[in-house]
Amino acid sequence: MSAAETTLIPCRTCGAPLSPAALVCDRCNSLVHKDRLEQLAAIATQQEQIDPRAAAGTWQQALGLLPPDARQYQIIQARIANLLAGGGEHGSDPAAAPMARRASHPLGYQPVETGGRGGDTWQSMLLKTGGSMVLSIGLFYLVGGLWFAVGIVLLIFVHEMGHVLANHHYGLRSSPPIFLGFLGAVIYLKDPPPNAKVEAIVGIAGPILGTLGALVVYLFYLQTGNRLAYELAHIAFWINFFNLIPVPPLDGGRVAAAITPKLWPVGIVLMLGWFTYRFTQNRVTDISIYFVVWLLLSAWPRVQYTLRSGITNSPYFKVEPAVKFAIASVYVGLAAGLYLLDVRTRF
Repeated sequence: MSAAETTLIPCRTCGAPLSPAALVCDRCNSLVHKDRLEQLAAIATQQEQIDPRAAAGTWQQALGLLPPDARQYQIIQARIANLLAGGGEHGSDPAAAPMARRASHPLGYQPVETGGRGGDTWQSMLLKTGGSMVLSIGLFYLVGGLWFAVGIVLLIFVHEMGHVLANHHYGLRSSPPIFLGFLGAVIYLKDPPPNAKVEAIVGIAGPILGTLGALVVYLFYLQTGNRLAYELAHIAFWINFFNLIPVPPLDGGRVAAAITPKLWPVGIVLMLGWFTYRFTQNRVTDISIYFVVWLLLSAWPRVQYTLRSGITNSPYFKVEPAVKFAIASVYVGLAAGLYLLDVRTRF
């Protein structure tokens, strides 16, 4: 086996090592050649108006970059057949027209046999989310008692539901929220975002809804003077603020993808500075050490690959200036508000 055959490349979405021959990332199910597929789709769509046979040849190139079990593979096959039959864009067969129109966006890997929200039934979603919530409540109970545990897990759940709602809005398949004890919770995307704008909106939706949930708890404290509500609100403000650090895979890192990925190294410096400060204050626990190390190791492959490969010039990272400004404004405003709320509610 040659050296070229054994060289691995990182997945641009999750950083997992991939074989050069891979078409789909085994970890996050994103298409390895998504940018090239988008380019071929744009070229082929233009060619269809002028030279259907040339368009069919371009679509044929796209097939070589798609796994045969992907829905897009079948859609493009039908489009090629329609073009070679002389049907043009819509063809003589009206039934082929919807299929042809959908073929111009081969953005996410969708196996034919997979249906619904990433193949999860309501029963499996309830088991994954409900079961992991119960386990997390048990862990937090050891720290602060039952109502503290229930409150903090529910506030994390509200945060995660922001991501769930955004994923649903954009039609992105994902796992249900899975709770990880003291590390919070996670949602695994089964369809990668089509562009950095969607990635940013999905990312910031969690802190937005999580902040609203924390504000409700804080308002309850202001009305009743309940000390537990005060503590829960503070922790929730801090969790949502921490998540806005611009380091992937934190929510702030996903937002930074739409503003500029050059913010990622800044986020890494901020993360190391925060960790160093807490270390000097003797406020570092074993679990926080493991978490920061895991976070930085998870972030580095995507940061390094994105900034060194020139992929920031790809269509994925092209965001309209007005949209970029709006995302940046919401991001900065939310971060500033959460910082002030965190300071105001410190014990």
